[in-house]
Amino acid sequence: MIITIQEAAKRVGVTSSAIRYYDKNGLLPFVERDKYNHRVFHENDLIWIELIKALRETDMPIEMIQKYINLTVQGRSSLEERFHLMTEYQRQLEIKVTEDQAHCITINRWINHFIKVMNNKDLDRFPDNVDKHFPEEVTKSILDSK
Repeated sequence: MIITIQEAAKRVGVTSSAIRYYDKNGLLPFVERDKYNHRVFHENDLIWIELIKALRETDMPIEMIQKYINLTVQGRSSLEERFHLMTEYQRQLEIKVTEDQAHCITINRWINHFIKVMNNKDLDRFPDNVDKHFPEEVTKSILDSK
C-alpha cells in the first residue's frame, strides 16, 4: 500500500516538512518517488521515520543519525558498528536521564518548600528554611547509584 507524505506525517506524528527535511538530509534513503517525483511511502518507511523522530527527540545530532543510516545502507557488514553507535548513545542518554532525575528531585524540593511557606506565615524568609545541602546530596546519591 502506498502512503502519501501527509498520511505518513499524520501516522508518525511529525510534520510533512520534517519528513522532507529528513529526506533532504539523507535520512530516508529507501523512500521511493512516483512518476511525478513525489515521495511515496510504505509501512517500512514509517518505521524509519519513527526511529528518526525518537532519535531527534532525544537530541541525537543529525550527523550521528546520518552516520547510522549510512551504516545501515551498508548492510550486515556494519552491524557491529551500528550496535556500538546505538549502545554508546544509549549510555549517554542514561547519564542524561539520571541527571534530569536529580534536577527533577531538586525542583520538587523547591515546590514542596513553596507549599510549606504558603501554608505557614512564619516561614517567609528565604532561604532560611531551605536545606542548603539538599540538591548536592540528592544529586550525588543518584549519580553514585549508576
